[in-house]
Amino acid sequence: MLQRFQHFVRPLHRPILTPFCKSLTGISQQDVDQAPLFPVAATALREFVAETDFPRVAWMSWGAYDFKQIARDSQRHGIASQLRMRSWVRSFFRFLLAMLFYLR
Repeated sequence: MLQRFQHFVRPLHRPILTPFCKSLTGISQQDVDQAPLFPVAATALREFVAETDFPRVAWMSWGAYDFKQIARDSQRHGIASQLRMRSWVRSFFRFLLAMLFYLR
């Protein structure tokens, strides 16, 4: 991993975090309440991608949820998709393969 982008977004839909979500992610309700709306985060992501235009860049997330949520929010706000990467890696599968290799 060469660079990392992380940004909280204040959701319009279901803005109150569940206890499960807070426990799973470590994100607090205050983090979410103080976060900007999606268009601000999308601009920051677009700028990040533009600054990190490596020849073999890939988007990586634990699973499909983050990737799909960004696409949904982009559509909801009428913003072009911010993820025009050449490839996408589900890090969960990489982790699983590493654990299987380690445990054998």
